[in-house]
Amino acid sequence: MRTLKNFDEFLKKGIVNRRKPDLIRSKALVKEAKKRKLFLEQMKKKLGLSNENANYFIENSYDVLIELI
Repeated sequence: MRTLKNFDEFLKKGIVNRRKPDLIRSKALVKEAKKRKLFLEQMKKKLGLSNENANYFIENSYDVLIELI
């Protein structure tokens, strides 16, 4: 079994680089996620949740979570 390498080793080898947080992008992603969530809530209210559309709600909910992560 291989041992887990320390993050500093990856930095020293140049495999990864340190980056500063992109606050403008993160705020834009949160804003977009909120808009997508609102859209999902409106669609659920208008269409309801059924076997035919449940997968689309799940996919869009997943997108909201990914944007927030």
